[in-house]
Amino acid sequence: MNQILALQGESISNHDLFPVTDKLFYTYDYGDDWNITITKYKDCDDLICNNMLGIDEFEAAEEIVIDKHMPICIYRAGISVLDD
Repeated sequence: MNQILALQGESISNHDLFPVTDKLFYTYDYGDDWNITITKYKDCDDLICNNMLGIDEFEAAEEIVIDKHMPICIYRAGISVLDD
């Protein structure tokens, strides 16, 4: 992967970080060609307000991001990825 995931509308001025994108496209199981889009948002207020994400889930995910310095998916739309 040679792109950095930025927030939608976020401008990154450091030219060492290019290319920058707000979406990553991932193809899973090359025989079936499942295309998955990963998008980074600034916050998850709409998910919490629409009861698609609980505040406890958000806080647990936030703790993982801060403590382990790794991204975590907090919401998915669509069906689960099935393995053969």
